[in-house]
Amino acid sequence: MADKWTHGLRDLDARQTRQRLAALMDECRFAADGLEHFQRQGLREQVAATELALLRVAKSEIERLAEKLVEYRTPFEPAPPPKIYDPYAAARERAAAKAAAEAAPAPQPEPVPVPEPAPVAPRPVLPPRPGMKLPRLNPGRPA
Repeated sequence: MADKWTHGLRDLDARQTRQRLAALMDECRFAADGLEHFQRQGLREQVAATELALLRVAKSEIERLAEKLVEYRTPFEPAPPPKIYDPYAAARERAAAKAAAEAAPAPQPEPVPVPEPAPVAPRPVLPPRPGMKLPRLNPGRPA
């Protein structure tokens, strides 16, 4: 039986399920209290049937959440204990690595030949413009 209250209830989380259940209970009480005066016994039976159906679905949701809670509470394998830093052991390891590096000389790479630089063309010099003042060729008076 799927109505607007039970449709998609399995996809909701616990908080949304409780909200929907509380809204349905309020509507059921309102319908049972307010309209019972006019409907007498007929509506009360329908409200009770809908309430029972929703309680069944809510119970299955609670069981599903309880299974998840058990899954979360199961102990997992503990993390390895933190490694304590030993400065003396670290110094011994560094000294051993340095001695090993010095014992085995690193192969010398062949020198890379330096290419000859390309000849550079002289900068072009523009001829003086007519009327241009040129610097004096002979030096002037010393200061």
